[in-house]
Amino acid sequence: MGSGCTGTCSIGQSPPQKNPSMSPRPLVDPRYTELADHRLFEEFLFLDGDFSPGTWEVLVAIPSNDAVIGAMLVLEPRKLLLLNTGGRTMEYWEAFHRWHREQRRVSTHCPRPPTDPDEHILDEYNLIHALERGLGRANRSRVAYLATTGLSIHTALFTDYARATGGSVLHVGTEYNQNGTAHLDGVRRVRWVELDLTVDERRTLTQARALLRGGSPSEAIHMLEAFRKRHTSDLLEATLEWAKANMDRSALRFEEAKHHLDQLVHRCRRTPDKRAPRWRALYECASHASKAISPLLDATHPHRLLHLAAEAVGLASHEEQAGRLNHAALLRYRAAEAAVAHRLLHKWKVDVDDGWRGEVPPDLGARFSDFHRRAHGHPVALQPRHPLGLFAGIVLLAALGDPLLPGHGDDDALLGFLRRFSDASRTRNRNILAHGFESMTKESLDEWTRLVERTDNAHCLLRILQAAEPRGEWGRAMSAHSIRHLSDDGRSASRS
Repeated sequence: MGSGCTGTCSIGQSPPQKNPSMSPRPLVDPRYTELADHRLFEEFLFLDGDFSPGTWEVLVAIPSNDAVIGAMLVLEPRKLLLLNTGGRTMEYWEAFHRWHREQRRVSTHCPRPPTDPDEHILDEYNLIHALERGLGRANRSRVAYLATTGLSIHTALFTDYARATGGSVLHVGTEYNQNGTAHLDGVRRVRWVELDLTVDERRTLTQARALLRGGSPSEAIHMLEAFRKRHTSDLLEATLEWAKANMDRSALRFEEAKHHLDQLVHRCRRTPDKRAPRWRALYECASHASKAISPLLDATHPHRLLHLAAEAVGLASHEEQAGRLNHAALLRYRAAEAAVAHRLLHKWKVDVDDGWRGEVPPDLGARFSDFHRRAHGHPVALQPRHPLGLFAGIVLLAALGDPLLPGHGDDDALLGFLRRFSDASRTRNRNILAHGFESMTKESLDEWTRLVERTDNAHCLLRILQAAEPRGEWGRAMSAHSIRHLSDDGRSASRS
């Protein structure tokens, strides 16, 4: 039975208002109810909302004839789910079922009363379990729950379940005069319940922050967007923006991440609550990440490669914490490549993409070939204008006598470093994300950590950045690219 209204009644907001110029629908035929509470039906008829056939999949109710009949005739659900809670509910159910069988115009499917009602009485402890079974695969956002003036515990359970699953609650109350003999004139007894989702929003945000800290931004985004369909707020939208920035950053989509971060910074600055702890923490995280990513997008930045190495190191640690060892190994390999490329370019004016420019000096070529043979097992000639891979770049630094390369000044120590890096490179090349089909083991990843990140290790490659000019630039980059996370309650930020 259409009401002429558009828009679905959603939780947390008032249903669409009717056009006051429209005439009300005619009263329901009194024969449709045994108790014939015409005033109640009149209030159902003036109920706001979208009552197009098929809008509601299921109407859930505890039998009470007039209220159930009124709600069913107005909402026109595809299915009626009745719950037996004892008392007079079976009496109402049987009377309602007799009435339903006599109607030809009612298309809603109605369940039969249980054969042995004493075995199907539901109390507050198993009501929700029965509700879950009865709803089956129904879309929970298209389920209406009829709450009447019975036990308040049933109304509370319906309301809590609807709030958690995205349904709507229709309440039928009774208002009495001072003598307690009749309901008050002009007081509406039938109304949609506006559900407070503050608790659910807080719980959702807490879980999303935990997922982000654990390295699962896609799951956090899915959770926030699912809740957003039921209810949203400025803080939820801001947290979703932060989750998307984390997703893009972890996928090395730095331009997209920078866009989300700048949007979030702007949102934090203009919100009236910008001094609140949760907004301050979001602003701190977003502005820190935005500043860190900026050098990565500037091809002319003099230390872009150094910042790329720092970003890769930070992301590798995050991937390892999330259990993605293959990705962590790949990122540490890329950090090593960036470190070598940065050192060759800034100290020796060699671009790894172009290789050695001009003729290769014979003594340099001989040292390069000898180091490669002794460390890797076979000699390789240094070709002019030939791109340099990671290991070739390290061997070239050794042949050039770079003073910052681990082992410099001690041939045995230098050769030990080259062999150790050669073995680690072979392991990496067999990885499924490189050129092979093997997965990275924890032991192999730990070796890459020692070679790339642990600057207290004499064989750590990144020591060439730690001691390089300008002094302190590597430390500043590592501090800038440390990934920050929100606490569970969102009131503070911490570094990973």
